Amino acid sequence: MNTQNFKSAVIFKNCTQNTKNSLNSLIVCPTEKIFLEVNIMTNTKITYSQQGDYLLPDLKLPQQSKCEIGVFGLRHKNYLLRYHKIRYYNLLTSGKLVEYLSDIDNQANELFTTLIKQLSEKENVTEQLKAENQAEWIRRMNSIRNRALEIVNKELIYK
Repeated sequence: MNTQNFKSAVIFKNCTQNTKNSLNSLIVCPTEKIFLEVNIMTNTKITYSQQGDYLLPDLKLPQQSKCEIGVFGLRHKNYLLRYHKIRYYNLLTSGKLVEYLSDIDNQANELFTTLIKQLSEKENVTEQLKAENQAEWIRRMNSIRNRALEIVNKELIYK
């Protein structure tokens, strides 16, 4: 096999065969449909499958644990995707994304519940008020809920 046939070698175009072998690179010759696969400074072998005119690596994500992700976890996931893509993809490829989002969701739910209890006690929103004046109780609880939600979003979800 001649190196002149490698018109579109992926990594090195103008180097000798000895250099290519010593550097353990991937050499692709599309004209002859020859694909030499060697390791790049690791002991793992990467396999490729042909999809049309392209060779794509056969990558598999590590097995992730089965965890429930609630509304706060999904909001944090969307935040990571939109504003912190590198952190999101690092967690995804390391297999820690689901566990991380589940942990964020649990923390946010605990904080939300605690804040609602504390604020309702502080503002004297009790079951007695609920029995006497339901409309007032609903108005105050919705206010407390909205404030608690803003605090959770600021402290955990969008941080």
